[in-house]
Amino acid sequence: MAIVMTFIAQTAITMALGLIAIKVQQRCIGEVFLLPSFLITSGIGSCCLVRECRPLEKLLIAVGYFPMMLIGYWFTALVILQSLPGAQGDL
Repeated sequence: MAIVMTFIAQTAITMALGLIAIKVQQRCIGEVFLLPSFLITSGIGSCCLVRECRPLEKLLIAVGYFPMMLIGYWFTALVILQSLPGAQGDL
């Protein structure tokens, strides 16, 4: 459940950042806040996922969880930001 909720939060944040960046015509807003939003949402999702695990299990989950989230976040960010109105010429 933590993985699904993390993807939902990341999708909402990415869409909001994209819309704000397009609205104010400042691409740097979206670029600056994408990495911190990824780290915060992935960190919260990871804490929820491993709160009742042993230390070795936590390490193994983190080794698989963060690369998977990074790939998923990169892909969804590209899809979302490219599908927003007015974004095709800017990115």
